[in-house]
Amino acid sequence: MKKLLLLIAILTFVITAKSQSTQFGVSVFYYQANYTKGTYANGEKNQVPFVGAVYVSPGLFLEKKINKVVSARLELNIMGKSANRTGLVSTNDGTFSVNYNYKLNYIQLPVLAKIAAAKNFNLYIGPGFGYILSRKLSSSVSTVSFSGGSEARQDVSYSKEEVKKGINEFDLSGHVGLGFDIKKFEIYTAYEQSFVSSFKDPEKQFSKTPKFYTVKLGVSYRF
Repeated sequence: MKKLLLLIAILTFVITAKSQSTQFGVSVFYYQANYTKGTYANGEKNQVPFVGAVYVSPGLFLEKKINKVVSARLELNIMGKSANRTGLVSTNDGTFSVNYNYKLNYIQLPVLAKIAAAKNFNLYIGPGFGYILSRKLSSSVSTVSFSGGSEARQDVSYSKEEVKKGINEFDLSGHVGLGFDIKKFEIYTAYEQSFVSSFKDPEKQFSKTPKFYTVKLGVSYRF
């Protein structure tokens, strides 16, 4: 089903791009997946941050001029949002190091206003809508040795149903960016902030769940 949705989205881009009044292009961008720390239900800040993976990701876009200054831009991007989270847990049986590894991939459709702010300079602003393509969760638990190091590592895997209960399928985000045109190329940077957390919180541990954000650096080419 997810592969079908991706295929439909790509075909829609290709068909729409045939319109004479629409420009079609490709892009590639570099970024690191970051997450806000979040706040626990008791008001304490989460002190175990997520460490995000670094990506180089592809994208497609369509642009349609509205007037001399403003254009509408629709993007189709594949966004990885994988991250690790490691923390210490103390129980009556000892102290343990717990590592969670989240592997998350989304298809994302930013709908942006492109504003020609000055010669060759463009501003971008608008919302983005995402749907998850794949999600995996694994974890490992290690006994902490106070003499240094760790021992007795145990890996834990989760079923698809367990992962589905813990990871949101949909994403809503805000985007703002700046681009510089060099003929058919554009060099750009953009900030993205999710308004919906990737992580569900069925046990209500957080008053504010960690949310994805990133700064992207990229280059695009218009055909």
